[in-house]
Amino acid sequence: MSFGAELKSELCEAAWAVREERERWAQTYGLLLFARSFSSGRAVFTSEWEPAAELAAAGMAELSGRVVPIERQQRQGRGTRYRVSFPRELGAELLAAFGHVPGEITLRLRRENIGEDPRAVWAFLRGAFLACGSMSDPAGRYHLEYRVPFKCLSEDLGEELLRVGIHMGTVTRRGAYLLYLKDSAPIEEMLTAMGALRSAFRLMDVKIYKDVRNKANRVRNCETANIDKTVTASLSQVEAIELIAAKRGLDTLPEELRAIAALRLENPEMSLRELGQALSPPLSRSGVNHRLRRLGALAEELREDGRRG
Repeated sequence: MSFGAELKSELCEAAWAVREERERWAQTYGLLLFARSFSSGRAVFTSEWEPAAELAAAGMAELSGRVVPIERQQRQGRGTRYRVSFPRELGAELLAAFGHVPGEITLRLRRENIGEDPRAVWAFLRGAFLACGSMSDPAGRYHLEYRVPFKCLSEDLGEELLRVGIHMGTVTRRGAYLLYLKDSAPIEEMLTAMGALRSAFRLMDVKIYKDVRNKANRVRNCETANIDKTVTASLSQVEAIELIAAKRGLDTLPEELRAIAALRLENPEMSLRELGQALSPPLSRSGVNHRLRRLGALAEELREDGRRG
């Protein structure tokens, strides 16, 4: 099962567990307001997720006192779609229960159906997400969105999200208005508040894994860069020592330079610290670096003499 399907399954579990009447009302309002045809005089809810359809049917039945059937529609190559609907004459009654009328020119959210209790607001947002929301697998990217067909309604939903401290980005795509989050922290907050704790913990686990992996990559890249730097410096030092050996001979060098020169020629892969530890007596990293710089300066003098000659 995909992450998105598991998330909706968990949200349905949380929705069925709601006992407070105000929260159930707000939750059903979210389900229906963002359903397929809420403003057309019919209440129609469609979903590819059967538990969400069952939840919508139960909410309609509770409000109307009528049994609401679920229609299963097989779509070639696209799985099953579940459809819950009232006929037009009964749908108008359902709309009226929420203060709406069929054929509203501009469908707007009616806040009296939600109230001021944050729990009811989150119940509404949970219902809306089950109707028009989706989330990608966080193993790939962090992306949660609501897909709303009407501009004003999308703005109203954005205001409800702001009431509980969630600021979502907005974009228009293929005739729909999308409210989205791309940061893990507010997504974790939303999932937790809507009752999807397992999904929130899974998201946190993925985030920790990604952070550890990225840190390991940074360390590896840093180590690689340091190795490259060491190799480049070593090659330059070996070249300088070989030039001195060819032009003047290493025997002409003072003992301390002759020792470090011979050690570097024999061990081009060693770091400065390792070179210092191999000397007798041992020498600090800065001491090794100082002596190698002296050799480099001497090699540069020989090059200058060669150019002048």
